[in-house]
Amino acid sequence: MPMSEMPWHTTTDPYLDPSKLYIAGILRACDETRRAANKDPLLHLLPILKIQCDTIAGDLGHHHEVLYCHMKDRNTLTSNNEALEISWRELRSLLRFGPKPFHVFRSFDSRKNGKRSCRNKEYLALLQNFGRLMNEAQSLEQLARDYMQMSVGILSLAESRASIKQSKIALEETKRTKLGMFHFA
Repeated sequence: MPMSEMPWHTTTDPYLDPSKLYIAGILRACDETRRAANKDPLLHLLPILKIQCDTIAGDLGHHHEVLYCHMKDRNTLTSNNEALEISWRELRSLLRFGPKPFHVFRSFDSRKNGKRSCRNKEYLALLQNFGRLMNEAQSLEQLARDYMQMSVGILSLAESRASIKQSKIALEETKRTKLGMFHFA
């Protein structure tokens, strides 16, 4: 049965409570799906993994928007780096802790279930989708890091220009003072 026909595949509305989605998915499951899940209890966790993937996909959309704003307007590279830093931190956290539910699922399945659930088509489709999401998150994290480094470079150049301008002004003042001293002497 494809993922779109699974009973928990309802919506990707980010404002819905995941626990309500899970309960609705379990209640809408047909008898065949319930029997399969009763033989292999880990299949009851597939809706949770699906919700995890949908949540990550929504988060990545937000991070795309933040990075696009920084890419589009060169002035934001020096003025508003707080959103970029927050996005980078959230992406790092996602890359570190995002795979945990899949690792726990796989670990429990191999220790207690004889790896039956990991061969399930729905799980494999979820795992493939999750892998694509993690690759996208990694690309976005690298892009955010590059923008932050570019921002530091731009700020350093601006600081250097200001310092050079300050030095030129100080040099001109020194010349004027020396010329003024020789003129009165």
